[in-house]
Amino acid sequence: MLDPVYGTAIVEADRPTPIMWPEGYTGRKSVWDVEIVDESGHVVARTGTTVQIEGAYSGVNPFSFIACGYVLVR
Repeated sequence: MLDPVYGTAIVEADRPTPIMWPEGYTGRKSVWDVEIVDESGHVVARTGTTVQIEGAYSGVNPFSFIACGYVLVR
């Protein structure tokens, strides 16, 4: 899902939660999708794909998910 501040969000129980990606990761628009690219330039996530992300929820406003460690595309 798109997020106006962080670029992407996960949706759980119909509630979007912004994802804060690690330093070195960037988001980019690709035709109809948003892609997340790692520091090597590899696409690690794309709108509509299922990924497993290591990280934790942050209670800081806004409530968000802080991605760190690995990103596994399923």
